[in-house]
Amino acid sequence: MNSPYRTLPAWLVLVVALGAVIAYHMPWHVHPAAAFSNNAFDLAEFASLHPDVRNESPKLFTTLLLRLPLIFLGMVITLTAVQLSDVRWQWIWIGVALLIVLRLNPPRVFYPFGGGSINDQQLGYLTIAGLIAIMFSWGAGRWLSGLYHPLMIVIVAVMLGVALNGYARATDLLQNKLALQIDAGGGLFLFVFLGLVLIGLVLWDGVYNWRRRQRAKALP
Repeated sequence: MNSPYRTLPAWLVLVVALGAVIAYHMPWHVHPAAAFSNNAFDLAEFASLHPDVRNESPKLFTTLLLRLPLIFLGMVITLTAVQLSDVRWQWIWIGVALLIVLRLNPPRVFYPFGGGSINDQQLGYLTIAGLIAIMFSWGAGRWLSGLYHPLMIVIVAVMLGVALNGYARATDLLQNKLALQIDAGGGLFLFVFLGLVLIGLVLWDGVYNWRRRQRAKALP
């Protein structure tokens, strides 16, 4: 294939990214009461109910940080999918990315004029932003193929930073405002681990391609 990205690493990145989506929906907080054992998505929803979070500047900033990783994962999958040589698999994975972003789809009250609560509005605008991000990643993926490796590292690193910041803010809320004794869940650790694996895979492939180009230049 003409892409700088080989098929095997591309598939590895896609599978690991899908695993990160699963980890996002596994418990990030563990509490003896099941109602307070939340994955990242439910944690954002739970935090959005607290007045302190609603009065943040910008409003619902904690929930925003916890929801953004879905958009970043959609971009990771899309940018990698366009590197595949089989167009059918490209479309399948782009469809997966769209479904991930549509997880943020708000209640019907948001449509068509952006109504509903501020939580509904955030979900709605994030859904729109996510769909735009997927379309941009799909349309510009080939054009940006030469920047794939640094772009992916930046996206995943920002995703991890955003997710951990949102987790820390939500944990502070539950422990100090609601006096809940909670522990970090396995989903959080798996999410961070898979994010680091993504960075490692992209770094490895980038170095491999660079060395291959250097060897090609050295040939008479």
